[in-house]
Amino acid sequence: MPMMDVFSSNIFSAETLTAAVNANPHQPGRLGALGLFEEKGVATTKVMIERRDGKLVLLQARPRGAPVPVYQRGRSEMLEFKVPFTPLEETIYAHSFQDRRVFGTESELMTAQIVVAESLTGMQRSHAATLEYHRVGAIKGLILDADGSTIYDLFTEFGVAQQTQSFALADGSTQVRTVCMATRRKIEDALGDESYMQLRGFAGKDFFDKLISHPDVMTAYENYAQGEYLRNDPKSGFRFGDILWEEYRGKVNGTDYIAADQAYVVPEGVPGLFITRFAPADFVDAANTLGLPLYARPAFDTEFMRWVKIMTQQSALNLCTRPRAVIKCTVS
Repeated sequence: MPMMDVFSSNIFSAETLTAAVNANPHQPGRLGALGLFEEKGVATTKVMIERRDGKLVLLQARPRGAPVPVYQRGRSEMLEFKVPFTPLEETIYAHSFQDRRVFGTESELMTAQIVVAESLTGMQRSHAATLEYHRVGAIKGLILDADGSTIYDLFTEFGVAQQTQSFALADGSTQVRTVCMATRRKIEDALGDESYMQLRGFAGKDFFDKLISHPDVMTAYENYAQGEYLRNDPKSGFRFGDILWEEYRGKVNGTDYIAADQAYVVPEGVPGLFITRFAPADFVDAANTLGLPLYARPAFDTEFMRWVKIMTQQSALNLCTRPRAVIKCTVS
């Protein structure tokens, strides 16, 4: 097939590339694999979050026909968040698949398909790592950009203070289960009347090591480890003190997403607590349509047909809508 026909074939269409980058199998980050964040597409580049201060009140029994108390609706406030925009671009030159043949074929088209797939896979991984990084930031209450600058400080945005819990794991006499119970109560106080399924603790490596080596925890962890060998499911977590603990291993360029000596305990199963909202790409035909997790679009060297550029875009807002419901745990 002539090289021009390869570049003009359907494999380089926007529809094909976008479908491929969204359907391409990939390993999601730990938070993505857990399904902790509720994902939804939105048609705008801004997301409005309604914050209410309504609380439950007990009702006094009254005789029938007596005056009825008036329901006091809680005050609400609308908070606006711009959806972060993360584009990426790669140029595929003709020489990148010149003299390359798929084994058993002489088709340049099939070779070009593989080159495109390789590019999309690599770009998709970068977007997935960024998404996970921002989700960890939402859990921590501080969403950072790649250069370390702040995108959103959720405690500032929601006007609340972070809740913390110190674990004196260097002290062998510490009642770790009691500290876990104190952590649970802080979360329940922050959630108010909202129920949850379970608590999960994402721990840095040093925190996790000190936790499982503490005398108050060792026996429970050893029993878990023996059962884990039989279950062969290393991601299931270790339950202690009503919290499912696991070592979080996410990192990029040698930087841990969660500091080695810290942990974050989160409630699972609370509707709307952790959310991801995908906004549309900045392409004309995507404007005001429901956002997709990823977009991909080509641009061609129309003069000499030497290259094709592929741009991928992700516009994802990740939030914890009740930052005080996540407890930052430190080792002391």
